[in-house]
Amino acid sequence: MGSKWTVDSAEVDQIDLTFRGEPLWIKVKKELSHGERNRIRIAGVGTYSRKVQNNELSDELQSRPDLEAATYEKVHVWMTDWSLTDDQNNKLPRTYTTYRALKGGLFELIDKAIEDYAAAVDAAE
Repeated sequence: MGSKWTVDSAEVDQIDLTFRGEPLWIKVKKELSHGERNRIRIAGVGTYSRKVQNNELSDELQSRPDLEAATYEKVHVWMTDWSLTDDQNNKLPRTYTTYRALKGGLFELIDKAIEDYAAAVDAAE
């Protein structure tokens, strides 16, 4: 669907990174669509429930945000590819399970790179 009013999701930028002396890269979308931005916004909503006070349900709602899901979804929506591979040089899948299995600091590096990239995109709009 090519149009000046829609986002071309095939347009990507590559961000080169280094983790513990090892080079890696991620590819990120140049721009997110309205629907993709909404996916990120609602990913951390988690659940709502009614508060219990004195063993009775109150009318007040409490939320339990899912911050892990919000962070993973942001990376998942922005990132289209990466150079991370297993011991047999097969590309690692970009899934929540893989994100959780990454070495300490690596996901944070990727997340920060995407956060900085997204901020630059937003500032340019």
